[in-house]
Order: sequence, then C-alpha cells, then structure tokens
Amino acid sequence: MKVFSVVGLAKYRNRLINKIAKELKVRGYTVGVLKNENNFINNYEKIDDADIVAFLGRESTAICFSRKLSLNEIMSFYKQDFVILEDVSDAAVPKLLCAESEEEIEKVLDGTVFAISGAFSIKMKRYGDVPVINAEANARELVDLIEERVFEKLPDLEGKGCGSCGKSCGMMAEDILKKRASREDCRAKNSVNVWINGREVPMVPFVQKTFEAIITAFLSQLKGFEKGDIKIVITVKE
Repeated sequence: MKVFSVVGLAKYRNRLINKIAKELKVRGYTVGVLKNENNFINNYEKIDDADIVAFLGRESTAICFSRKLSLNEIMSFYKQDFVILEDVSDAAVPKLLCAESEEEIEKVLDGTVFAISGAFSIKMKRYGDVPVINAEANARELVDLIEERVFEKLPDLEGKGCGSCGKSCGMMAEDILKKRASREDCRAKNSVNVWINGREVPMVPFVQKTFEAIITAFLSQLKGFEKGDIKIVITVKE
C-alpha cells in the first residue's frame, strides 16, 4: 500500500484529489481516501453511550467510533493500492502541496513535499528543486510523478517508528524523497501479527518486538520449543 497526503489550500484540495483518483483508477489501481474533517462528527447525531455508530445512507455508509483512532489504526481498514490523505500534514508520508501563492508554499514546504499543484502551477514549472504541475492540464504527468515518488508506507505513519535504522519514520520518509535512502533501508520486519475477530490489529515495530520477546521468553521454557512460525489462539469469553 502506497500512501501520500494532499496538503495546503482547502478550496482546491478536493478537486485535485478527484483528478488524481480518477487517473489512478484508469491505470488499474484501487484507491482509498482519508479526509481530515475535524468537525465532521457535528454533522451527525451523537450517541454518547455507544462505542460505534453507523449511518446507513441511500448510497453510502458512515461508521463513527466514540474515540479518535490513530492514523496507524485507521490504515488497518484500507487494502487499496494507493491511499490519499487529505490535509494530514504530520504523517510520515510524501506530500503533494496545493497552493495559490509563494507565501502559502513557504508555510508548508518541507523535505517531504515531492510536488506542488493548485493555482500556483499556472505561474511556474518548478519551485526550487520541487516540480510544479498543473493537474487540470497535466493530470497524467502528475500521476506519473506519484507512481515514481510515492513509496510503500512505512511501519509507523505517526512518525516515530522503531529506530532500527537509526532514525524516525518521519526522517526516513524525507530521506527517501531526497534520495538519501531507499524504502529497502527500512529494517522493521512484521515479526508479530495479531488478529482479533478476523481483523488485523496494527502494531508499530516497537510493540511487535516487545510481543516477540515476551512470548518467546515464556515459550522457550516449554519442552519441544523451537524457533520458527508460532501460532497462538486465545479465546476470551465474556
């Protein structure tokens, strides 16, 4: 799964994401979108004592949790080839900046911005070493760049990571985009996977390592223990 975020000027973001998603679908990819709407729950009637509330519409369904899920938890619901985050600026992912002016660019520009679009793209083709592409006229060119620059998601989209590579996932994302590192330099391995009622529970590398160390320490005391694939099934009755 490849994940990137569209950040910047709000009035152009939704149209830009639609353009990108349409072109990705034409190329045979599956596409997911995560919209960052801080006040969206105000559009619905809240049920304070419910853990989950679902809204069944005529053409769509919305499911609301009673707490804010982490970005890593949310990603466990997605299985698409590409996931586009809207206005998520603090994730360890490549970012496409939507801007109208140089002032807006300077507010957001950092080492994870791999391209700029929006109204500013009418004025110039590059901003420093960052390509500027008009999605209205050159959607294919923009998606070509997305295919080239957006990489498989790092283990911890919240940005911290396990530190096995000597840096955070946020730093690794920037280094990959600046070509100081490659995605293969990530040393994290999914040594532990947990499913609860058929749904995989996401774990950052640090938690995986902790699980592995504790479980291995207990099982190593059993007769017949050997290293390899270990399967444990626990049924918790109410």
